[in-house]
Amino acid sequence: MTNQDELAFGRTGAWSDEETKQLLAWRQAGLSQKAIANVMGRTNQSVALRISGLQKRHAAETARARRSWSVEDVDILETMLGEGATYQDIAKRLKRTDRGIEQRVAKMRKEKQPQTKTAPKQIFTKPMPQPPEIKPITLTPTQPAWSKQEPTSHRNAAWAAVAVAVGLAGFILGGLAQ
Repeated sequence: MTNQDELAFGRTGAWSDEETKQLLAWRQAGLSQKAIANVMGRTNQSVALRISGLQKRHAAETARARRSWSVEDVDILETMLGEGATYQDIAKRLKRTDRGIEQRVAKMRKEKQPQTKTAPKQIFTKPMPQPPEIKPITLTPTQPAWSKQEPTSHRNAAWAAVAVAVGLAGFILGGLAQ
């Protein structure tokens, strides 16, 4: 059967309260979405979307149903924990979820632990290097502030290279002229 066939035979429209109750009952009984869709005359996608929507609604309702812990609830929790009761038994007695009981027990244990302050870890073992000291430039009275003395070493090297080139050119040209 293809999706087109399911759409042709499937029922469309809003879900009634009776259909929703029947859907939940069959789902809890262990029937698959496809089997439920066939029995109810709806498409598989319709059943899947309805189940998903109901799960989201349930999650939203339970999130809103959270309530604060009273002193009596905490006393019952501590008493039952001392007697060795399971989280499930405590949850049934207090009409809370297992996860809520676990979280409250974890919070109580954390509050009972002594708070110790630790010194911050030393990250740097050596002092940070400092930038080199900047030395002022001393100028001669004839030297303007915007200029600095040019080194003469490169000037001598350049003239030496020119002299060698001229000498070689004269030697080469002189040898060719003979």
